[in-house]
Amino acid sequence: MVMLAAFLSIVMYSVQMGVYDRNINNLVTFTTGYVQVNAEGHEEEKTLETSVEYTEELKERIVSYPGVNNILPKINWVTLIAGDSLAREGMIMASDPVEEDKLIHLSQRIDTGRYLEREDDGIIIAAGLARRLKVNLGDTVVLLGAGYQAQSANGLFPVVGITSIASPTLNKLLIYMTYDKANELLSLDGRATNLVLQIEDHERSKEIAEGLQKELGSEYEVMDWHKLAPELSQLAASEKASGYVFMFILYLIISFGVFGTILMMLAERKFEFGVVTALGMKRALLARIVVLENFVIAAIGSVAGMILAVPFVLWLYYYPISLAGQYAETYEKLGFEPMIQAGIYIEAFINNGVAVVLITMILSMFPVIHILKIKPIENLRG
Repeated sequence: MVMLAAFLSIVMYSVQMGVYDRNINNLVTFTTGYVQVNAEGHEEEKTLETSVEYTEELKERIVSYPGVNNILPKINWVTLIAGDSLAREGMIMASDPVEEDKLIHLSQRIDTGRYLEREDDGIIIAAGLARRLKVNLGDTVVLLGAGYQAQSANGLFPVVGITSIASPTLNKLLIYMTYDKANELLSLDGRATNLVLQIEDHERSKEIAEGLQKELGSEYEVMDWHKLAPELSQLAASEKASGYVFMFILYLIISFGVFGTILMMLAERKFEFGVVTALGMKRALLARIVVLENFVIAAIGSVAGMILAVPFVLWLYYYPISLAGQYAETYEKLGFEPMIQAGIYIEAFINNGVAVVLITMILSMFPVIHILKIKPIENLRG
């Protein structure tokens, strides 16, 4: 029972945290990034006039800060996109395609066509937007809008790729192009709407943002993803809380199972306890022996559960399960990828293994109380 309890708790925790981390990482890296550096006032106005001037000096100041690995300048802007007969609103997302692919692996999500190269004149559009415009691979579309300081931002672009985005909203809007081409289209002259930072530890995003803000001063806004996407942050918090509730329910079920096993052991050894106490063994010593036995059983069972969980966790990590039907639709409405994938966390094995041992030891107090009150004659008759 202890082995099964450890196995179930480890696998459930690994799957819950794996799905959570995968979805949050996908959404954050695809949209805001974990930490952004913007020009002062950009988050309120979000115009091209409040874009940030990306210079080598600024790059050196940011990259030299502890915990920051690299900078990815991005351009995000709303435009009008038109096909042969239809026009729709679209959202330009532009960056270095090589560096961007290292983060979001967009090249692996291309349905038809190819991924962008650094010197590319084409664009990739989302599958939902392609359907709305009735545009196919190889067609040429027109982008119409206003650029930096109200300059004209119009151009013809061939569609070199079509991709499916898990987020329903982005799937109807996304236009992905190279940073240089978007800079030319919008007349930004080397500016960027956002500077997305690649950091070493995502858990330190808030700490890095606050420290870098002090370093750069009030001329810039440094924000972590919790401030940039408060709705996503709240959703992440609720997802994590629901995970804790499920783990609590699992531990409750585990506790009943382990307690039933202890009660069975106590009933089967009732006569044995009566004999040893009748022969003169002190009840306190017998209680200590029973506690030690339970600890050894719990420790062995917990280690066995850890070993048994390893292949299952690895299998779900390398071969995630794709959801279909209503489950997939629910995930997609939340902007999540409809996929169940376990994560590999050392703490999942250690914490859950220790938790199962502690539960067993706490429940072992029941036989200890029984032994301290034992009456040898009644046990021998029983």
